[in-house]
Amino acid sequence: MSNRRFFTLMIIGTILLLLILIPQERQVDAGQMQDEPRADGMTQSALSQLKSVLSDSKSPDVQKNLESKIQALEFRQQVQAQAQQQPQKSLEEVCKSIAVQNMSTAKQMDAQPQGIFELEEGFLADRGYLTNNMWRGEYSGYETEVYAGSLLSDPQQGVLVVNIPVLSFLKVFLDPNPMGALAITEVNGHQFQLTTAAGSLAYFSLPAQQFNKDMAKSMSVVDLPPLPTPVHDPCAEFITP
Repeated sequence: MSNRRFFTLMIIGTILLLLILIPQERQVDAGQMQDEPRADGMTQSALSQLKSVLSDSKSPDVQKNLESKIQALEFRQQVQAQAQQQPQKSLEEVCKSIAVQNMSTAKQMDAQPQGIFELEEGFLADRGYLTNNMWRGEYSGYETEVYAGSLLSDPQQGVLVVNIPVLSFLKVFLDPNPMGALAITEVNGHQFQLTTAAGSLAYFSLPAQQFNKDMAKSMSVVDLPPLPTPVHDPCAEFITP
């Protein structure tokens, strides 16, 4: 009797242990799946934000620019969905594809002119800014872009947006004496002369990274951030010298 009772208790204990462990494993797996970020989810979130800004915008130019960005993201979603249905490529194939894209991008960058250029008002609308024009040139050895305009939410607040892509440097400067959207009229030694929507003049020093009252005034130079730390390139082994 004691042996029969022992085996009976052992079977019951094993069943209870399995019932406890199996649901826990499923819960852990489900939790891990929920924590993993999904690229398609991020794209959908960006689409939702752009559509929200589009619905609030009353400017035809801004609406047109936002619609083009929405179409680009929707096309990206379609490409991603099609790519998921294709057989997985080898690392070498992926690296060769990236190399071709980089060569094409480099040619486009080389062809970009320098100077002051007019822009569509909605060029940076997805980032919350209205733009009048921009300046592109070299500063401290890096290709630099400066955009002039105003806040989308407050057209009276003039702004300058400084972008140095190779340093991942993107900074927004608000006009301390806001009198409407800004426009770049002259650049001399990286000192910017600006006009406001009200017709007054404003000045901005790129080396000092601040507005000033006099274009000729000497100001302390603000250091740029260092170059990003290089990381291991998995495609290095496929690059032919």
